[in-house]
Amino acid sequence: MKRRSYRMLGWFRDRTLRMKLFICICLFIIVPLMAAGLLLNKHFSRVTLNKSSEVALQTLLQTKKNIDFVLAGANDLSVAILSNDTVQRFLRGEYANDVEYDSQYKAIADWMSDIVGSKEYYDSVSISRDGNILFRRGTYEPSVNAAMERRAVGLMGEAIWTGAERETVDDRQVDVVSLYRDIIDFNHYGRSLGVIKINIREQAIEELSSTANAYVGEERFILDLQGRVLSSKEKELIGRNIGDQAYISRALREGQGHFIADVDGAPRVVLFFTIGQPGWVFVQSIPVSAIAGNNGTHMVVIVAVALCLLFGMLFSLVQHHYLIRPLVRLLKEMSKLKRGNFDVSLASESRDEIGEITRSFMKMSEELKKTINTVYLSQIKQREAELTALQAQINPHFLYNTLDSIRWLAMKSRNYEVSDQIEALSEIFKHVLNKGQPLVTVGSELEFLRNYMFIQEAKYGNRIRLVIQASPELYPYKCPKLILQPLVENALIHGMGERTEGGLVEVAVERKEFGIQYTVTDNGVGTDGEAINGMLAEKGVSPQVFALRNIDERIKLNYGEGYGLFFYSRLSQGTRVEVRLPLIG
Repeated sequence: MKRRSYRMLGWFRDRTLRMKLFICICLFIIVPLMAAGLLLNKHFSRVTLNKSSEVALQTLLQTKKNIDFVLAGANDLSVAILSNDTVQRFLRGEYANDVEYDSQYKAIADWMSDIVGSKEYYDSVSISRDGNILFRRGTYEPSVNAAMERRAVGLMGEAIWTGAERETVDDRQVDVVSLYRDIIDFNHYGRSLGVIKINIREQAIEELSSTANAYVGEERFILDLQGRVLSSKEKELIGRNIGDQAYISRALREGQGHFIADVDGAPRVVLFFTIGQPGWVFVQSIPVSAIAGNNGTHMVVIVAVALCLLFGMLFSLVQHHYLIRPLVRLLKEMSKLKRGNFDVSLASESRDEIGEITRSFMKMSEELKKTINTVYLSQIKQREAELTALQAQINPHFLYNTLDSIRWLAMKSRNYEVSDQIEALSEIFKHVLNKGQPLVTVGSELEFLRNYMFIQEAKYGNRIRLVIQASPELYPYKCPKLILQPLVENALIHGMGERTEGGLVEVAVERKEFGIQYTVTDNGVGTDGEAINGMLAEKGVSPQVFALRNIDERIKLNYGEGYGLFFYSRLSQGTRVEVRLPLIG
């Protein structure tokens, strides 16, 4: 993740200034405004939808009043029938003769006919006993539900409502909901005289529920507490149990309110309330798009984004004219100067930072042109100095010849050990002088290290051993001279101390992604690595790390901060020093 972040930052750094400005406008202006617009749109849409749902519910509650009125009227009618004195006397059989029987029967029948005829939502009214219909008035011939009749008798005058029932008359089917109530004998409490049944047409209830605002794609149901459909526009659903659907189950459980639910894979607003005495529940589900409508928020967001893009483009044009174009012109003149053409011409009248840079560049090019002329005149003196330096090279040759003479004298005296050490010393001098060149090959630096260690064996004997690990493929590459010998010498003097045997100094040369890494490791007494690194980081002079700092500063000065010396050490655990250099061919 960290490497990916570095790559992205590197990619952004290498883009043109115009592209950087465009990316910044998008990331820090347009994208945040779009995100804010979308969030506000979502928030306001949610608030608007909630308010619209609440308004729709309040409108729908007017339907509740209409349905409650019809159901309460049926309940009052049943109470009026059971408490009617003529009905009570007739059902008790209190008539002296057939004439009185016919008179009471006609009076009751006419009264019930008037009732049924006065309200269009009444389908029929009947009085039955023991499964036999005693009175019946209405549009359709009612049937007797013996089970409901027995249940009503058991409730001792309490009204009960049935779910949807389908009556068949003259080969026609009519859906009704029915109220049953036992007629109790007022003279003998606990005695049933018969059962009242009032049928209300389902179509009338459905029409009452449709008086509220209608929405495209809506669904309306009246359900009993078990989830059976009592009334609906879709007649094929009447009598079906849909209580297993999540949104229906929630509406039955909560009684009244509104919420948003997923119905058949689409979001819908669900409005619901409980209908008084029967405890039925009215449910209306409406597509969110139908109830929310188009409040214009989406268009506002689109216009806002378009304006952001427009102003972003205008901002880019202004920046291009007053910032990018002057910089491109300046870069073009700099390229001419890079190719050695000092006849640059660039005028700028602006007083901003770019104008100051342009004028400074023009002044610098003029001064550079003068300086080049001055340097050209000084080349003659430089050649004279080179001749002097060539003469100075005689001294190293004299030194080599002198050492060679001493070596032959040692060999003549059969002192071969001294002869070999003098030869090693001669090679060391050649490596150090290197004809005045700062770079040597890796192979030459390692050979110099072997000669240095050969001389040190006279002092340390077999107490310390040098091991060099390097692939011959790396030998031709170049490196600054004298970067390994100070590190090995530091390991011998400070790392090994008074060690009498088993000392080991390992030098490894490896190819890495960044170039070549030289590693010097010893198994000596070690030191406080953090303290050493602290002294390396200080600006002042620390004698303890003078050689290490010299190597580190030489490398960083020539090759950059990514290279240099890295020191690792702990007390009693030895020391490891890494030197990182680029690959120099």
